[in-house]
Amino acid sequence: MCADRKEQQEQIDKYREVIPDAYLNIYDKAIKRTSRVAAVKAKCLDCTNWQRAEVRLCAVFSCPLWAYRPYQNVRESKKVSKRTTLKENLL
Repeated sequence: MCADRKEQQEQIDKYREVIPDAYLNIYDKAIKRTSRVAAVKAKCLDCTNWQRAEVRLCAVFSCPLWAYRPYQNVRESKKVSKRTTLKENLL
């Protein structure tokens, strides 16, 4: 393993220590590049200090991932496109 790769792995291992056990699988999938969905989930959870409810309540509308964030409440009676939802929140 080259020095850069070894440093990268050490950084990943160190960061994994602060991730709640419930989210390690998501983080691992993101790091291994096996799931783009997991990458978005991991980033959103990371941004909110691994608080799932905070991801749902996120108000950082300028974030490029905001419209794709996980754990959103889906209204069965009124399915709205993510683009429409984003426009409503910006108004």
